[in-house]
Amino acid sequence: MATDYNAKCYNSAGGPGCKQVAGLAKSAGRCVCDNGCMGADGNCYTDENKLLADKFTLKNAQWPAYSMYVQRMSAFGQMKTTSTSSAYNMGQDLFRLYELPGLHHGARNTSWHRRSGKTT
Repeated sequence: MATDYNAKCYNSAGGPGCKQVAGLAKSAGRCVCDNGCMGADGNCYTDENKLLADKFTLKNAQWPAYSMYVQRMSAFGQMKTTSTSSAYNMGQDLFRLYELPGLHHGARNTSWHRRSGKTT
């Protein structure tokens, strides 16, 4: 059973309300996929999350000189803005965009993560 948080493959939805589907079990009060990745619909899949974009920044059209970043040291992981380039802020403003397997309310879902985070 996978136990690591991993942007390529979520194995847990984090909540206590497990659906009765194949491959989904309850562990330590959380719903987890025994063998595979949890999709946008809460079901387990053998496919990993698909990388759609890498090393992109989030900017505001009104203030294009600024980009969003996730603080390295923060009690709650707050996002902030910076006008410093990626080279000077150690890539904290670079993100990855993933598509999760499965459909949620009939549509594909995506998940984005700070690039420098653990994604092995």
